[in-house]
Amino acid sequence: PESLSWLAQARERGLLAESPSGWAFKHPLYHELFYRQAASRTAGLHAEAARYFARQGVAPARVAQHWLRAGEHEQALDYLLRLGEQALRQGAYSAAASWLSQADKLVTAENPEIQARWLQLYRLQGELYRHTEHQAKARDSYQIYLRLAHMIKSEPDLCRAWLGLGILSQQSEALEALHQAHTLARQLADPELIAQSC
Repeated sequence: PESLSWLAQARERGLLAESPSGWAFKHPLYHELFYRQAASRTAGLHAEAARYFARQGVAPARVAQHWLRAGEHEQALDYLLRLGEQALRQGAYSAAASWLSQADKLVTAENPEIQARWLQLYRLQGELYRHTEHQAKARDSYQIYLRLAHMIKSEPDLCRAWLGLGILSQQSEALEALHQAHTLARQLADPELIAQSC
């Protein structure tokens, strides 16, 4: 529609030349300009679709894919983490791994806003690896989760990280980790964390 109108105008202005396979841009810069403008319009359409589908309560997977295609990584990351956690809770470990893998690709050092989601990502990865018998990967994820929780001084996350490490550790290390988790849970007066740490 709009891109076809632009192509018609480009042809009228002599920016396109007829070739044996159809029409081609006379100069590579014209080609690049057209595709950049088309990509920008397409990204905008995907963002509109994501907002619309989110308001309509459409499946989060569909919303996430539109946010990804729109290049809106922060919004996509929220949906991917939610989908990963939902799949994990349902025991759909393959789906959880897929969603969390996509989320992991979006968490980069170049984007500090997205870095804040690292806590959730590493907690979920730790849980996923623990449930799928990848103990070394689970331990690594929980240790990163613990360091991040220390950095931002999030006591609930510290407690969850200690719980995860306690479940994975050998007996003496496990007792220490679970003691740390239980102490923090009691300080927070969080009944759910207290129950998990007992």
